Amino acid sequence: MRAELNYNGVGGYRKAIFEKGLVFHEQVTDYEDLRRMRFTIKAHPYEIPSTTMDEHVVIGGDYFDILDGTYVLQKLNADTYRLHLYSHFKLTTTFNFYAAWWAKWIMRDIQNNILQVIKQRVE
Repeated sequence: MRAELNYNGVGGYRKAIFEKGLVFHEQVTDYEDLRRMRFTIKAHPYEIPSTTMDEHVVIGGDYFDILDGTYVLQKLNADTYRLHLYSHFKLTTTFNFYAAWWAKWIMRDIQNNILQVIKQRVE
C-alpha cells in the first residue's frame, strides 16, 4: 500500500505497509541515489493479524523470516529503466524442502506485487 522512508541514505528507516496488516520495518544498509538501496527487514509477528497468514508461514515467526532486500535500478536506454528486487529469507523447519517451495512462492508473490505497484505509479 505504501512505504515511508525517513532519510535517503545509509541509516534511513523505512516502514513498508501492505494489505491485510503486513508491516515491514526496514533499515537502509547501502544506498546509492537513483541506483541501489539495500535494507534489512524485520517483521514483528504480533503486528500481523492472525488471519493474514497460516501460523507456519508468518513472516518473522518461528519458521519463516525475511532477512533483507535490495532494489537495483538498471538503465536500459535513455528513456527506459528496469527495477530489480532481490531478497533473502530463512526457514527453520524440519521439512525445509517442502516449506522452501511455499516460501519461494510467497516471496515471488510479494515481490511481484511490490514491483507492479511501483510500475503503475511511475507510469
